[in-house]
Amino acid sequence: MKHHRIFSYAIISLFVFGLSWFSFSAAAQGPGGITTAPVPATVAVEPEEDGYVVYAPISKGTSDDSGSDDGASLALKLLVTNTGGAALHLTKTFVKFDGPPFAAGAAFDTDVVIAPFKTQAVHLQDNIAFPDATFNFKLSAPTPPHVFIELKFAGYNGTVNLVRPLKAHRNSTPEGSYLFPAKSTDLLRGEFWSGASNGVGSLSIHRNDERFAYDMGVVRWNSTTGKWTGLVYDPNSPTKEKSGKKNDDYLCFGKPVYAVARGQIIKITRDKEDHDPGGENVGTNQVQILVGDEIVQYLHLKKDSIPLTLQEGDAIFAGQFLGRVGDSGHSSQPHLHVDVVSATGQHLRPVLFNQIYLIERTELDPSHVGNGAWVSVHGKSLPWVKSMIWPSPVAPQ
Repeated sequence: MKHHRIFSYAIISLFVFGLSWFSFSAAAQGPGGITTAPVPATVAVEPEEDGYVVYAPISKGTSDDSGSDDGASLALKLLVTNTGGAALHLTKTFVKFDGPPFAAGAAFDTDVVIAPFKTQAVHLQDNIAFPDATFNFKLSAPTPPHVFIELKFAGYNGTVNLVRPLKAHRNSTPEGSYLFPAKSTDLLRGEFWSGASNGVGSLSIHRNDERFAYDMGVVRWNSTTGKWTGLVYDPNSPTKEKSGKKNDDYLCFGKPVYAVARGQIIKITRDKEDHDPGGENVGTNQVQILVGDEIVQYLHLKKDSIPLTLQEGDAIFAGQFLGRVGDSGHSSQPHLHVDVVSATGQHLRPVLFNQIYLIERTELDPSHVGNGAWVSVHGKSLPWVKSMIWPSPVAPQ
């Protein structure tokens, strides 16, 4: 089924890509003051490292291949600089890949005006084939060798074109990846962490640079409803779970959070109130840690759960306690948000994990957890679909 869905996405993207290309090219050839002068613009691509555009290698969903395949997640941002004395109107941006292997391109409604001698960030996520969806390219593994980007500007017949080689990202640790921000020893029997990598419409985000981020919680099997749930057991409820109206109703609320790597604390906010589920407030309790040339950010932590012994500027070791999961800031319910940005410019970066086991949620038999086709992950991001995460170098028994 997953192959048919990915193939359908590819066909839709190619159709819209071709239609948009034809329509816009035809308009560019018309009268209407179109100039043949070069576009006065320079473009940088993020995430880029050493001349390569980097992607997140995605883990497969099960060790017996019954789940999703290995893959790659690519999120693109352009930094467009207007080098001329008049405003530039970027109208459409097209992305293509060479092959083999085959990968569908996409057309984006960028519709951005860049003031003279200014630089504007353009997030390539408004794919016209998937309106109102948070879009990342879902590529196969191995990926195509290169990505090609073409920018069209109003009033110009020419385009700005870029080509960049692709490669898998490595985080700023000797292993090239991070520990998971939680430990299996803090889970009760039958509990697991749960999360998935970003894809089409999988996250509702508040900052565009969160397209490699994770919003994660804790789940258990509810034998009454026959579903996985993130709510605490309630023997008096017909569904045998809490209502979800209070923060304490959630399994993840108050769970310990740990440093994913050795680094230096550069920001702490600890005094913001936790709001009720369904609401939000201004300001989030957070910890930001500088690790090499990356910043790891932990958001929505519980008020006053960050130890006072931790202060900005302190060195911190991998696995050190940072605080507890809360419901502060822009959060619809208690959960842990983790993302990574570059230390220079704070541009989006993939988050890769090591020393965890995972399995797709639909592939795990809750009555025989130890017999599941768990995948040992070292240096990859989570699967595309919701998956159980066991943060330990030893598989669950």
